[in-house]
Amino acid sequence: MKQLWSFIVLLFIFGNGVSQTADKISKGSVWFNSAYPINLENINDKLVVFMIWDENDPVALEQVHQIMTASKNLFQTQLISAVLADASHPKTRRTYYSLIQRENLEHPLVVCPDFNDFATPKFNGSLQVRLYGKPAGVVLKSFEGKGIVKDVLASIQQICNSPEMAGKFRYWQMKDSVETHYWADANIEFPSHISTYSNNGFIITEPSHHRVHIINGSGKIQAIIGAPQPGFADGSLISAQFNCPKGAAYEPEQNLIYIADCFNHRIRAVDVASQLVFTIAGNGNDFSETVENTNGGYEAMGLPVDIAIDNNKIFVLSASNNQVFLLDPISGASREVARLPLTNPMNKRIYPEQLEIQGKMGLVTMSDGSALQINFTETRKYKDAVTQKEIEYDYGFSSIVPGSQNIQWSALTLFGKKIIGTSKTNSSIWEIKKGKTKLLAGGSIIGWKDGKGTDTGFDSPVDLVLQDQFAYILDRDNESLRSLNLKNGRVTTVPFVSSDALAFGGNIVPQGENIVFEDVAVGEGPVEVTFQLDLGEYEFRNDGVNIVMLIDDAMGVMESEIITDGIMKAKVNPKDLTYGTLQLEMTFSVSHPSRPTVVLRKQCMVTAMLTVIPGEPTNPTLTWKPHILPF
Repeated sequence: MKQLWSFIVLLFIFGNGVSQTADKISKGSVWFNSAYPINLENINDKLVVFMIWDENDPVALEQVHQIMTASKNLFQTQLISAVLADASHPKTRRTYYSLIQRENLEHPLVVCPDFNDFATPKFNGSLQVRLYGKPAGVVLKSFEGKGIVKDVLASIQQICNSPEMAGKFRYWQMKDSVETHYWADANIEFPSHISTYSNNGFIITEPSHHRVHIINGSGKIQAIIGAPQPGFADGSLISAQFNCPKGAAYEPEQNLIYIADCFNHRIRAVDVASQLVFTIAGNGNDFSETVENTNGGYEAMGLPVDIAIDNNKIFVLSASNNQVFLLDPISGASREVARLPLTNPMNKRIYPEQLEIQGKMGLVTMSDGSALQINFTETRKYKDAVTQKEIEYDYGFSSIVPGSQNIQWSALTLFGKKIIGTSKTNSSIWEIKKGKTKLLAGGSIIGWKDGKGTDTGFDSPVDLVLQDQFAYILDRDNESLRSLNLKNGRVTTVPFVSSDALAFGGNIVPQGENIVFEDVAVGEGPVEVTFQLDLGEYEFRNDGVNIVMLIDDAMGVMESEIITDGIMKAKVNPKDLTYGTLQLEMTFSVSHPSRPTVVLRKQCMVTAMLTVIPGEPTNPTLTWKPHILPF
């Protein structure tokens, strides 16, 4: 009865009806990262920030991240993200779980078949932010396009401080149900780009944790570049910070690694010998318009998403206005050498994702899956500002790769007179030769399976490189590196292996979560509390990582031990604990039997509120299930 009366009071405060113009989320929508579906018209005690965005649009994603970061302290708001389903290419639930983790969403995500139940203005495919308050389901303000974050945040503050709303919003947040960016272990998760390194090694970028990894040919992680939290800072490998690093490339003559630091709008360099990170170009700002060149001095470098190095020339792929630039690493100046289409034949905005350049030819994959080739056929000149000498450079023009039209590509690379490419949509590897395509591996199984030819499984292969007769494929959602023998079609997994030195290094934050048991009734005197983990489909790894400790020794005397995998016992007198609260910390490693080479290291803080009641047992057993991404 008390809950019903509270609901009536809320209706009186916020209005007792929903306008006919109220927005509604269609019934066919699917909710993720939330324990239950959410109706806009029913959220009456929060300012709802509803963000509709294209997951392939880096401009939109950057602004979503900015709003997420700013909203952490705006407790009256509730963020909800929405993406549009593609009926022609339906995606699995795991794909959206992957999206949540890749983009570090700590709020609900809804996948909508359409937005027909929304009042105008309708979503046009870029980024739209709609603010809902009183009356529920009716848009208070709507924003769309590029550069709207400042106005969105100003409007949120204005609405929350207005006389109509001040003091009426509750300070609570819908808890997300999938772990995201507050953890990162030494393993590589949701990698995006790969390039070759010295001694048959590789460079792999990990945008979700803002890091870059150097691994050897056997998959062992030799170095991790960057702290696991977003930011901008030059310095040592451990202290340097990136914000969604994308492509990277190695320049052997200078022994430098160049990194496209996408959301920082900068090109960064890593001096491997001195173990330092420094900035080459960019000042943190996006391009305000299409530019033909930048004059260095840390001018803008808009949304760099990939880097290609050919014959000591450094090429940068910019998604801001779909351009390719030739970069001078000394001055930081750059010059446009190719311009790519901004829209596809259906007039939808598209963005470049991957770049490969060899000699007079370049290859680019786009966000809609199209494949472009750049032919550098025109010689142009410019006058160097310092030497006043005229310098020649090649300018290229793009066209569709012959024979590529029927496949949605994620990456392409040249292999003699052939092109080898990956496709995310049907998780497969292809060959293009003289305008004809040939399936090399995958395509029939979406998942993880080694084997030969089409009897193999990938899950969103996003990039690849060639070494000798092998293609090394970055299998993003399987979080692994796969090797394809181009002679016999055999696929094997190259497992990522982290050393003990990296396992608890300065740039590693274990995957963590807090588990709270409230009001656990126990008997008088010393009690023995047994904690049992339920890992579901996952299994423990016997790597010795199973640390248990009392968080604060001053809270009491405790005896603890690991009895078997997943079982922990703590012996303690509740009277010795502050507020009767028992806190334990446990670190352990797990993996899934379908992907035994991918190890997740988890760190759980367990809190039990022990309430002493005479006659209750002195040996309670508490069971919890850690949040692990379903496989």
